[in-house]
Amino acid sequence: MMRAVDLCVSYGPNTVLDRVSVSVSGGELVGILGANGAGKSTLLRCLAGAAALNAGQIAIGADDFCDLKPEARARRVGYLPQRPRVEWPMPVEEVAALGRLPHQPWWQGVDATARSPEVVAALDACDVAHFATRTVDTLSGGEFARVMMARLLAGQHEVLIADEPISDLDPPHRVDVMNILKSETRKGRAALVALHDLSLADRYCDRVVVLHHGCVIAQGRPSTILEAGVLSRAFDASCRVTRSDGQLIAAFDGSRSGAEA
Repeated sequence: MMRAVDLCVSYGPNTVLDRVSVSVSGGELVGILGANGAGKSTLLRCLAGAAALNAGQIAIGADDFCDLKPEARARRVGYLPQRPRVEWPMPVEEVAALGRLPHQPWWQGVDATARSPEVVAALDACDVAHFATRTVDTLSGGEFARVMMARLLAGQHEVLIADEPISDLDPPHRVDVMNILKSETRKGRAALVALHDLSLADRYCDRVVVLHHGCVIAQGRPSTILEAGVLSRAFDASCRVTRSDGQLIAAFDGSRSGAEA
């Protein structure tokens, strides 16, 4: 459904992505893993059309993604950035309704869309329907993160891209979000998600892509890729991997740079 080949991004003399190739098919949840600064956010921004490429190609279906008009991109690909912001004290239901904007006439406001079936279903899925009329400035960090996930789901895009959507959530809601993303892929959608929680990546992702300093160092099924050698290289730290009742447990020593300091 979406395929990227040899993506290169540089900021001045700094290479952020170096010939990165990834793909995701309908019905598939792909995890993007790696240390801070590995290039995960830049990769997802490029795939969402929110960052420019120096080189490489991105296709969605049979279309060249970069040739699509912005409104066509927004209808087909939904993007949840790592640190989303809402500048005004809008009601939760209207924030979620923003996800419908690419699908409606320009003159129709979000207040008319807030009770649409797509928005109502998204609010229910993210467990935020019970405070739909509250304004977002009254929410906790975890509640706000779930509202942003509802906005993503309301768009009903072909491809869902989420950058660390569980970082501000408590453990039960982290599982809820991964269940939501998995449920969306069962409907035939494709999903890419940046994660730091390796156990959830192992549990939910069909494939993982591991980045290190802007390069793909491994990709494939989690059961094959998430082993000590790959993780030690990815995070620049000694790692031991075990499993308990089938669940991945990755134990890291301190980072090598920290030990040398």
